[in-house]
Parts: sequence; C-alpha cells; structure tokens
Amino acid sequence: MRRSTKSVLLSALVFPGAGHIFLKQYLRGAALMIVAAVGLTVVVVNTIQQALAIVETLQEGGEVPLDTQLLAGLLSKSASGSEGTVLDIATYAIILCWIIGVFDSYRVGKSQDASDDINRT
Repeated sequence: MRRSTKSVLLSALVFPGAGHIFLKQYLRGAALMIVAAVGLTVVVVNTIQQALAIVETLQEGGEVPLDTQLLAGLLSKSASGSEGTVLDIATYAIILCWIIGVFDSYRVGKSQDASDDINRT
C-alpha cells in the first residue's frame, strides 16, 4: 500500500494529524492533533455539562414521568447563547482539521511516493 493511501486512511479514520505523523511531518501532525483534541474536549465537556443540567432539572421536579416534550424543551434551551457559539466553533474546528488532515496528508504522501519512485529507478 502506498504511503499516500496509508496516510489518508490514518487521518480519516484514526484522528486528524495521524497521517502526517506517519509521513514524519511531526509539526503539522501535532498542530492538527492539538487543535482537534482541544475542539473535541470542548464538545465533550459542553455535552456533559448539558446532560448534567438536564438530569438536575429532572431530579428537582421529583418523580417526573418520561415526557419527550419536556426533554426536547430542555435540550433546545441548553445550547443557546455564547455556549452554543463556542460549541459551534469547536465543531467547525474539528471538521476543518479532519478535512485539512486528509487532503494535506494525501498531498504530502503523493509527493513522498513520487520521490520514492524516482529513487527506485
């Protein structure tokens, strides 16, 4: 399997930047990994906080029957304001890192594949 294919698969299926690490592009790989990890941390922490707030609201009401309209209302109001904006930015950062990781690792891998082909001949 060619280096470009392996790097694309690593970046697409494992984590953004993993393909760059495979291609020995450590700075690019680390930068993509750090940005994606920070974005992922923000998303996970925000999601856990929202879930805990919903659970707390449900517990304060005593025995509350499982009502889908109540849960939908709690979910819709929990992701508003500046928290929603931060969550959106973090999500876009993760997606952008993934896209950049896949395409750039393919580009770098193709370049290395071409130089390997030249060195073999």
